[in-house]
Amino acid sequence: MLIPLQQFICDTCKQVIEKPEDGWIEWIHDSEKGEVHSFRITHHHSVSPLGGREGCYRHGNAKGRADDHLHNVMRHLIPELLMHLDPGPYHDPEIKRARISDIRNYVDTFRRLTIPYYEEARVYWDKAIADGVFDSQNEISIYMEEMLKSVIERYSEY
Repeated sequence: MLIPLQQFICDTCKQVIEKPEDGWIEWIHDSEKGEVHSFRITHHHSVSPLGGREGCYRHGNAKGRADDHLHNVMRHLIPELLMHLDPGPYHDPEIKRARISDIRNYVDTFRRLTIPYYEEARVYWDKAIADGVFDSQNEISIYMEEMLKSVIERYSEY
């Protein structure tokens, strides 16, 4: 089992990122639209199993690429994640909408960084859905630690 909120699964190579210091988070900032999207958690290039200059990065040459060390994001987690929803009245006094253009991707990233056991359980999500594991659960209970641990225990043998 992964160490919750310390180990992550790379979005590119699907291997374990052993600690936040070995991780990287990247996204795209569309300055014309004032939106952010395409959040990804990957290995830092210095420890990437893929090697090379870019390693596991996928936004390397993308216009508007933004990124940070995963351990920096984890250190300032809540302010960092909330900033993309609303930077606050000082920096954006007339906010009309969140700056997130793909809310599902953003919330999934938020869950990965904040909910213990979600990172590993999400690997088995489709199997759990197919088996009806979540059928009697509401939209909160499927993200509770005990449910996530039970998904991992049930499917990690495969």
